[in-house]
Amino acid sequence: MTQIVQMLDNDAPIEEIFVSILTTVGIFMQLDFVYLCAVDGAGEGKMDVIAEWHADGLVSDFEGIKDQPRPSYLYGAKPLVVSSSSGREDHQEELDLAGIKALAAFPVTLKDRICMYVCFEVKREDRTWSVEEIKFLNDSVKVLQSILTRRIQKNSLAGSYAALEEILNNVGSSIYVKDKESGKLFFANRYLKNRFRNETEQNKLFDLLEQKIPQGSEKGNVEVFLDDRGCWYDLFYKYITWVDGRNVLMCSVYDVTEKKMYQKKIERLAYTDSLTGLYNRLCCERDLAKYVDEAKKNGQDGAVLYMDLDDFGTGYSSLGHIRNLPFDVIKVDQSFVRDLSEDSYSKAFIRMVSDLAEAIDVSICVEGIETEKQYRVLEGMNVRMIQGYYFDRPMPAAEFQKKYVV
Repeated sequence: MTQIVQMLDNDAPIEEIFVSILTTVGIFMQLDFVYLCAVDGAGEGKMDVIAEWHADGLVSDFEGIKDQPRPSYLYGAKPLVVSSSSGREDHQEELDLAGIKALAAFPVTLKDRICMYVCFEVKREDRTWSVEEIKFLNDSVKVLQSILTRRIQKNSLAGSYAALEEILNNVGSSIYVKDKESGKLFFANRYLKNRFRNETEQNKLFDLLEQKIPQGSEKGNVEVFLDDRGCWYDLFYKYITWVDGRNVLMCSVYDVTEKKMYQKKIERLAYTDSLTGLYNRLCCERDLAKYVDEAKKNGQDGAVLYMDLDDFGTGYSSLGHIRNLPFDVIKVDQSFVRDLSEDSYSKAFIRMVSDLAEAIDVSICVEGIETEKQYRVLEGMNVRMIQGYYFDRPMPAAEFQKKYVV
Protein backbone atom coordinates (compact mmCIF):
# COMPACT_ATOMS: atom_id res chain seq x y z
CA MET A 1 0.00 0.00 0.00
CA THR A 2 2.92 2.34 0.64
CA GLN A 3 3.88 2.21 -3.02
CA ILE A 4 0.31 3.09 -4.02
CA VAL A 5 -0.02 5.97 -1.52
CA GLN A 6 3.19 7.50 -2.85
CA MET A 7 1.37 7.98 -6.15
CA LEU A 8 -0.57 10.85 -4.53
CA ASP A 9 2.37 13.21 -5.03
CA ASN A 10 3.32 11.95 -8.48
CA ASP A 11 3.18 14.61 -11.23
CA ALA A 12 3.25 12.13 -14.10
CA PRO A 13 0.35 12.09 -16.61
CA ILE A 14 -2.71 10.78 -14.84
CA GLU A 15 -3.16 7.86 -17.27
CA GLU A 16 0.32 6.61 -16.37
CA ILE A 17 -0.49 6.88 -12.67
CA PHE A 18 -3.69 4.87 -13.11
CA VAL A 19 -1.86 2.12 -15.02
CA SER A 20 0.84 2.04 -12.34
CA ILE A 21 -1.74 1.64 -9.54
CA LEU A 22 -3.65 -1.09 -11.41
CA THR A 23 -0.41 -2.92 -12.17
CA THR A 24 0.78 -2.76 -8.55
CA VAL A 25 -2.55 -4.04 -7.22
CA GLY A 26 -2.87 -6.76 -9.88
CA ILE A 27 0.60 -8.19 -9.25
CA PHE A 28 0.35 -7.97 -5.44
CA MET A 29 -3.10 -9.60 -5.35
CA GLN A 30 -2.24 -12.16 -8.07
CA LEU A 31 -5.17 -11.08 -10.22
CA ASP A 32 -5.74 -11.75 -13.91
CA PHE A 33 -7.34 -8.59 -15.19
CA VAL A 34 -7.85 -5.07 -13.76
CA TYR A 35 -9.36 -2.10 -15.51
CA LEU A 36 -10.66 1.42 -14.89
CA CYS A 37 -13.59 2.55 -17.03
CA ALA A 38 -15.55 5.78 -17.37
CA VAL A 39 -19.33 5.55 -17.55
CA ASP A 40 -20.24 9.22 -17.10
CA GLY A 41 -20.60 10.74 -20.57
CA ALA A 42 -20.44 7.45 -22.44
CA GLY A 43 -23.39 6.32 -24.50
CA GLU A 44 -26.20 4.27 -23.01
CA GLY A 45 -24.97 0.77 -22.27
CA LYS A 46 -21.41 1.85 -23.14
CA MET A 47 -18.22 2.66 -21.27
CA ASP A 48 -14.76 4.05 -22.10
CA VAL A 49 -11.68 2.17 -20.92
CA ILE A 50 -9.29 4.59 -19.17
CA ALA A 51 -6.58 2.16 -18.03
CA GLU A 52 -6.10 -1.62 -17.80
CA TRP A 53 -3.66 -4.31 -16.75
CA HIS A 54 -3.64 -8.06 -17.40
CA ALA A 55 -1.39 -10.86 -16.16
CA ASP A 56 1.29 -12.35 -18.37
CA GLY A 57 -0.12 -14.80 -20.89
CA LEU A 58 -3.52 -13.09 -21.02
CA VAL A 59 -4.94 -10.54 -23.44
CA SER A 60 -7.30 -7.62 -23.02
CA ASP A 61 -11.02 -8.28 -22.87
CA PHE A 62 -11.69 -5.15 -24.91
CA GLU A 63 -11.47 -4.60 -28.63
CA GLY A 64 -10.85 -0.88 -28.20
CA ILE A 65 -11.05 2.01 -25.78
CA LYS A 66 -14.18 4.00 -26.64
CA ASP A 67 -17.78 2.77 -26.41
CA GLN A 68 -17.10 -0.71 -25.09
CA PRO A 69 -20.09 -2.80 -23.92
CA ARG A 70 -20.92 -2.03 -20.30
CA PRO A 71 -21.50 -5.13 -18.17
CA SER A 72 -24.69 -5.30 -16.13
CA TYR A 73 -22.73 -5.48 -12.87
CA LEU A 74 -21.25 -1.98 -13.43
CA TYR A 75 -24.39 -0.03 -12.54
CA GLY A 76 -24.50 -0.34 -8.78
CA ALA A 77 -23.90 2.48 -6.33
CA LYS A 78 -22.11 0.16 -3.90
CA PRO A 79 -19.11 -2.14 -4.30
CA LEU A 80 -19.90 -5.55 -5.76
CA VAL A 81 -17.98 -8.58 -4.45
CA VAL A 82 -18.37 -11.92 -6.26
CA SER A 83 -16.42 -15.01 -5.21
CA SER A 84 -16.26 -18.33 -7.01
CA SER A 85 -18.84 -19.83 -4.67
CA SER A 86 -21.00 -16.83 -3.67
CA GLY A 87 -22.61 -13.64 -4.94
CA ARG A 88 -22.89 -14.84 -8.54
CA GLU A 89 -26.65 -15.33 -8.70
CA ASP A 90 -27.64 -11.97 -10.23
CA HIS A 91 -24.95 -12.04 -12.93
CA GLN A 92 -24.21 -15.79 -13.32
CA GLU A 93 -24.67 -16.05 -17.09
CA GLU A 94 -22.69 -12.89 -17.90
CA LEU A 95 -19.82 -13.85 -15.57
CA ASP A 96 -19.64 -17.37 -16.98
CA LEU A 97 -19.63 -16.03 -20.54
CA ALA A 98 -16.71 -13.72 -19.71
CA GLY A 99 -14.87 -16.51 -17.89
CA ILE A 100 -14.78 -14.55 -14.62
CA LYS A 101 -14.53 -16.74 -11.49
CA ALA A 102 -14.17 -13.91 -8.95
CA LEU A 103 -14.89 -10.21 -9.26
CA ALA A 104 -14.66 -7.04 -7.12
CA ALA A 105 -16.09 -3.87 -8.67
CA PHE A 106 -15.89 -0.46 -6.96
CA PRO A 107 -17.64 2.76 -8.07
CA VAL A 108 -15.58 5.97 -8.24
CA THR A 109 -17.52 9.12 -7.40
CA LEU A 110 -16.87 12.81 -8.02
CA LYS A 111 -19.17 15.36 -6.40
CA ASP A 112 -21.50 12.57 -5.28
CA ARG A 113 -21.86 11.27 -8.82
CA ILE A 114 -20.59 7.90 -10.08
CA CYS A 115 -18.28 8.59 -12.99
CA MET A 116 -16.07 5.47 -13.12
CA TYR A 117 -15.70 1.89 -11.95
CA VAL A 118 -12.59 -0.10 -11.04
CA CYS A 119 -12.89 -3.85 -11.70
CA PHE A 120 -10.62 -6.55 -10.27
CA GLU A 121 -11.07 -9.96 -11.97
CA VAL A 122 -9.81 -13.49 -11.41
CA LYS A 123 -10.25 -15.88 -14.36
CA ARG A 124 -7.80 -18.75 -14.15
CA GLU A 125 -8.59 -20.18 -10.71
CA ASP A 126 -11.23 -20.07 -8.03
CA ARG A 127 -11.02 -17.25 -5.51
CA THR A 128 -12.90 -16.51 -2.32
CA TRP A 129 -12.16 -12.98 -1.23
CA SER A 130 -10.99 -12.40 2.32
CA VAL A 131 -11.95 -9.34 4.35
CA GLU A 132 -8.34 -8.13 4.26
CA GLU A 133 -8.20 -8.46 0.48
CA ILE A 134 -11.40 -6.46 -0.02
CA LYS A 135 -10.16 -3.80 2.39
CA PHE A 136 -6.88 -3.54 0.44
CA LEU A 137 -8.75 -3.19 -2.86
CA ASN A 138 -11.09 -0.59 -1.40
CA ASP A 139 -8.16 1.45 -0.01
CA SER A 140 -6.44 1.30 -3.39
CA VAL A 141 -9.58 2.66 -5.07
CA LYS A 142 -9.76 5.47 -2.52
CA VAL A 143 -6.18 6.47 -3.36
CA LEU A 144 -7.04 6.39 -7.06
CA GLN A 145 -10.11 8.54 -6.41
CA SER A 146 -8.08 11.04 -4.37
CA ILE A 147 -5.55 11.34 -7.17
CA LEU A 148 -8.32 11.92 -9.67
CA THR A 149 -9.95 14.58 -7.46
CA ARG A 150 -6.65 16.40 -6.88
CA ARG A 151 -5.78 16.39 -10.55
CA ILE A 152 -9.21 17.75 -11.52
CA GLN A 153 -8.90 20.48 -8.89
CA LYS A 154 -5.41 21.30 -10.10
CA ASN A 155 -6.54 21.51 -13.71
CA SER A 156 -9.59 23.53 -12.68
CA LEU A 157 -7.38 25.90 -10.70
CA ALA A 158 -5.02 26.28 -13.63
CA GLY A 159 -7.97 26.93 -15.91
CA SER A 160 -9.47 29.43 -13.48
CA TYR A 161 -6.15 31.23 -13.13
CA ALA A 162 -5.68 31.35 -16.90
CA ALA A 163 -9.21 32.70 -17.37
CA LEU A 164 -8.72 35.30 -14.63
CA GLU A 165 -5.35 36.32 -16.06
CA GLU A 166 -6.91 36.78 -19.48
CA ILE A 167 -9.69 38.95 -18.02
CA LEU A 168 -7.27 41.13 -16.05
CA ASN A 169 -5.02 41.52 -19.08
CA ASN A 170 -7.87 43.07 -21.04
CA VAL A 171 -9.22 45.64 -18.59
CA GLY A 172 -8.43 49.31 -19.13
CA SER A 173 -6.31 49.83 -16.04
CA SER A 174 -3.03 48.68 -14.53
CA ILE A 175 -3.55 45.77 -12.10
CA TYR A 176 -1.12 43.86 -9.94
CA VAL A 177 -1.39 41.26 -7.18
CA LYS A 178 1.03 40.76 -4.27
CA ASP A 179 1.23 38.06 -1.64
CA LYS A 180 0.07 39.51 1.67
CA GLU A 181 2.62 37.67 3.79
CA SER A 182 5.78 37.91 1.69
CA GLY A 183 4.96 41.04 -0.30
CA LYS A 184 6.14 39.22 -3.42
CA LEU A 185 4.55 40.21 -6.73
CA PHE A 186 3.11 37.21 -8.54
CA PHE A 187 0.85 38.84 -11.11
CA ALA A 188 0.96 42.07 -13.11
CA ASN A 189 -1.31 42.57 -16.08
CA ARG A 190 -0.14 43.55 -19.54
CA TYR A 191 -1.26 47.17 -19.14
CA LEU A 192 0.84 47.70 -16.02
CA LYS A 193 3.92 46.05 -17.52
CA ASN A 194 3.73 48.33 -20.56
CA ARG A 195 2.83 51.49 -18.64
CA PHE A 196 5.35 51.15 -15.82
CA ARG A 197 8.05 49.01 -17.39
CA ASN A 198 11.06 50.85 -15.91
CA GLU A 199 9.56 51.25 -12.45
CA THR A 200 8.56 47.57 -12.36
CA GLU A 201 12.01 46.37 -13.43
CA GLN A 202 13.62 48.55 -10.76
CA ASN A 203 11.09 47.32 -8.16
CA LYS A 204 10.24 50.91 -7.20
CA LEU A 205 6.68 51.25 -8.41
CA PHE A 206 4.89 49.44 -5.62
CA ASP A 207 6.52 51.36 -2.78
CA LEU A 208 5.62 54.62 -4.55
CA LEU A 209 2.01 53.62 -5.15
CA GLU A 210 1.34 52.02 -1.77
CA GLN A 211 2.98 54.64 0.45
CA LYS A 212 -0.35 56.34 1.18
CA ILE A 213 -2.35 53.21 2.05
CA PRO A 214 -3.40 53.63 5.71
CA GLN A 215 -1.93 51.09 8.11
CA GLY A 216 -4.41 48.27 8.76
CA SER A 217 -6.81 49.31 6.00
CA GLU A 218 -8.30 46.35 4.13
CA LYS A 219 -9.74 48.24 1.16
CA GLY A 220 -10.16 51.75 -0.20
CA ASN A 221 -8.53 54.15 -2.61
CA VAL A 222 -5.81 56.80 -2.38
CA GLU A 223 -4.55 59.52 -4.70
CA VAL A 224 -0.87 59.33 -5.61
CA PHE A 225 1.36 61.81 -7.43
CA LEU A 226 4.54 60.44 -9.06
CA ASP A 227 7.12 63.22 -9.31
CA ASP A 228 9.24 61.47 -11.93
CA ARG A 229 6.28 61.25 -14.27
CA GLY A 230 4.46 64.40 -13.23
CA CYS A 231 1.25 62.34 -13.21
CA TRP A 232 -1.63 61.74 -10.82
CA TYR A 233 -3.01 58.25 -10.18
CA ASP A 234 -5.96 56.80 -8.29
CA LEU A 235 -4.97 53.56 -6.53
CA PHE A 236 -7.82 51.23 -5.56
CA TYR A 237 -6.73 48.41 -3.23
CA LYS A 238 -8.33 45.44 -1.50
CA TYR A 239 -7.12 42.36 0.33
CA ILE A 240 -8.80 39.28 -1.18
CA THR A 241 -8.47 35.50 -1.37
CA TRP A 242 -6.79 34.52 -4.64
CA VAL A 243 -7.84 31.56 -6.79
CA ASP A 244 -5.27 29.32 -5.08
CA GLY A 245 -6.45 30.27 -1.58
CA ARG A 246 -3.67 32.74 -0.78
CA ASN A 247 -4.39 36.06 0.90
CA VAL A 248 -3.29 38.77 -1.50
CA LEU A 249 -3.35 42.51 -2.05
CA MET A 250 -4.95 43.41 -5.37
CA CYS A 251 -4.40 46.94 -6.67
CA SER A 252 -5.75 48.71 -9.72
CA VAL A 253 -4.15 51.94 -10.91
CA TYR A 254 -5.91 54.61 -12.98
CA ASP A 255 -4.19 57.58 -14.61
CA VAL A 256 -6.25 60.64 -13.61
CA THR A 257 -3.79 63.31 -14.75
CA GLU A 258 -6.12 64.77 -17.39
CA LYS A 259 -8.99 64.80 -14.90
CA LYS A 260 -6.78 66.51 -12.33
CA MET A 261 -5.65 69.16 -14.82
CA TYR A 262 -9.26 69.81 -15.81
CA GLN A 263 -10.24 70.21 -12.17
CA LYS A 264 -7.43 72.71 -11.66
CA LYS A 265 -8.60 74.62 -14.71
CA ILE A 266 -12.16 74.74 -13.38
CA GLU A 267 -10.89 75.91 -10.00
CA ARG A 268 -8.78 78.59 -11.66
CA LEU A 269 -11.81 79.81 -13.62
CA ALA A 270 -13.91 79.77 -10.46
CA TYR A 271 -11.38 81.99 -8.70
CA THR A 272 -10.85 84.40 -11.61
CA ASP A 273 -13.18 86.78 -13.40
CA SER A 274 -13.23 85.65 -17.04
CA LEU A 275 -13.48 89.24 -18.37
CA THR A 276 -11.00 91.14 -16.23
CA GLY A 277 -8.71 88.31 -15.11
CA LEU A 278 -9.07 89.63 -11.56
CA TYR A 279 -9.80 87.60 -8.45
CA ASN A 280 -13.40 86.39 -8.36
CA ARG A 281 -15.57 88.54 -6.07
CA LEU A 282 -17.40 85.65 -4.39
CA CYS A 283 -14.15 83.80 -3.71
CA CYS A 284 -12.61 86.99 -2.40
CA GLU A 285 -15.47 87.54 0.04
CA ARG A 286 -15.37 83.90 1.09
CA ASP A 287 -11.64 84.02 1.73
CA LEU A 288 -11.97 87.29 3.61
CA ALA A 289 -14.57 85.75 5.91
CA LYS A 290 -12.25 82.79 6.44
CA TYR A 291 -9.29 85.02 7.33
CA VAL A 292 -11.37 87.12 9.71
CA ASP A 293 -12.67 84.00 11.47
CA GLU A 294 -9.16 82.61 11.78
CA ALA A 295 -7.88 85.90 13.15
CA LYS A 296 -10.63 85.95 15.78
CA LYS A 297 -10.03 82.33 16.69
CA ASN A 298 -6.27 82.76 17.03
CA GLY A 299 -6.39 86.19 18.67
CA GLN A 300 -4.60 87.85 15.76
CA ASP A 301 -4.87 91.41 14.48
CA GLY A 302 -5.29 92.56 10.90
CA ALA A 303 -6.52 95.30 8.65
CA VAL A 304 -8.52 95.03 5.41
CA LEU A 305 -9.85 97.83 3.20
CA TYR A 306 -12.27 96.95 0.41
CA MET A 307 -13.61 99.50 -2.09
CA ASP A 308 -15.67 99.24 -5.23
CA LEU A 309 -16.56 101.71 -7.94
CA ASP A 310 -20.17 100.72 -7.37
CA ASP A 311 -21.33 100.15 -3.78
CA PHE A 312 -18.11 101.87 -2.69
CA GLY A 313 -17.05 100.80 0.79
CA THR A 314 -18.46 97.25 0.59
CA GLY A 315 -17.87 94.12 -1.38
CA TYR A 316 -14.84 93.24 -3.42
CA SER A 317 -12.84 95.96 -5.16
CA SER A 318 -9.63 97.71 -4.06
CA LEU A 319 -7.75 101.00 -4.36
CA GLY A 320 -5.94 99.56 -7.35
CA HIS A 321 -9.11 100.00 -9.38
CA ILE A 322 -9.23 103.71 -8.56
CA ARG A 323 -5.64 104.09 -9.68
CA ASN A 324 -5.72 101.97 -12.82
CA LEU A 325 -9.24 102.04 -14.30
CA PRO A 326 -10.78 105.04 -16.10
CA PHE A 327 -14.01 106.02 -14.34
CA ASP A 328 -15.97 109.17 -13.57
CA VAL A 329 -18.00 108.45 -10.47
CA ILE A 330 -17.50 106.72 -7.13
CA LYS A 331 -20.78 105.41 -5.80
CA VAL A 332 -21.11 104.99 -2.02
CA ASP A 333 -23.24 102.06 -0.83
CA GLN A 334 -26.47 102.84 1.01
CA SER A 335 -25.33 100.86 4.06
CA PHE A 336 -23.21 103.87 5.01
CA VAL A 337 -26.11 106.33 4.99
CA ARG A 338 -28.89 104.53 6.85
CA ASP A 339 -27.84 106.19 10.09
CA LEU A 340 -26.18 109.14 8.46
CA SER A 341 -28.05 111.78 10.50
CA GLU A 342 -26.92 110.24 13.83
CA ASP A 343 -23.79 108.17 13.07
CA SER A 344 -20.53 110.11 13.17
CA TYR A 345 -18.66 107.18 11.50
CA SER A 346 -20.90 107.35 8.43
CA LYS A 347 -20.43 111.10 8.18
CA ALA A 348 -16.65 110.81 8.48
CA PHE A 349 -16.54 108.00 5.88
CA ILE A 350 -18.50 109.93 3.26
CA ARG A 351 -16.44 113.05 3.91
CA MET A 352 -13.24 111.00 3.43
CA VAL A 353 -14.49 109.49 0.17
CA SER A 354 -15.61 112.90 -1.02
CA ASP A 355 -12.15 114.33 -0.39
CA LEU A 356 -10.58 111.36 -2.20
CA ALA A 357 -12.89 111.85 -5.19
CA GLU A 358 -12.05 115.53 -5.37
CA ALA A 359 -8.31 114.75 -5.19
CA ILE A 360 -8.44 112.39 -8.18
CA ASP A 361 -10.92 114.59 -10.07
CA VAL A 362 -13.94 112.28 -10.09
CA SER A 363 -17.49 112.75 -8.81
CA ILE A 364 -19.13 111.02 -5.88
CA CYS A 365 -22.67 109.66 -5.77
CA VAL A 366 -24.30 108.67 -2.48
CA GLU A 367 -27.16 106.19 -2.81
CA GLY A 368 -29.97 105.27 -0.40
CA ILE A 369 -30.99 108.78 0.70
CA GLU A 370 -34.58 108.45 1.92
CA THR A 371 -35.13 111.31 4.41
CA GLU A 372 -34.61 115.05 4.49
CA LYS A 373 -32.29 114.70 7.49
CA GLN A 374 -29.98 112.46 5.50
CA TYR A 375 -30.11 114.86 2.58
CA ARG A 376 -29.22 117.88 4.76
CA VAL A 377 -26.23 116.11 6.32
CA LEU A 378 -24.62 115.85 2.86
CA GLU A 379 -24.62 119.60 2.41
CA GLY A 380 -21.12 120.95 2.60
CA MET A 381 -19.51 117.55 1.79
CA ASN A 382 -18.95 118.32 -1.89
CA VAL A 383 -21.39 115.54 -2.92
CA ARG A 384 -22.78 116.45 -6.33
CA MET A 385 -24.95 113.40 -6.98
CA ILE A 386 -27.54 111.89 -4.64
CA GLN A 387 -29.80 108.87 -5.25
CA GLY A 388 -32.71 107.53 -3.20
CA TYR A 389 -36.40 107.43 -2.41
CA TYR A 390 -36.21 110.91 -0.93
CA PHE A 391 -36.58 112.19 -4.49
CA ASP A 392 -38.82 109.52 -5.94
CA ARG A 393 -39.44 105.83 -6.48
CA PRO A 394 -38.26 103.96 -9.61
CA MET A 395 -40.59 104.59 -12.54
CA PRO A 396 -40.92 103.88 -16.25
CA ALA A 397 -38.81 106.03 -18.57
CA ALA A 398 -41.86 107.65 -20.17
CA GLU A 399 -43.20 108.73 -16.78
CA PHE A 400 -39.78 110.08 -15.78
CA GLN A 401 -39.61 112.08 -19.00
CA LYS A 402 -43.04 113.55 -18.39
CA LYS A 403 -42.41 114.36 -14.74
CA TYR A 404 -38.84 115.66 -14.76
CA VAL A 405 -37.74 116.42 -18.32
CA VAL A 406 -40.68 117.90 -20.23
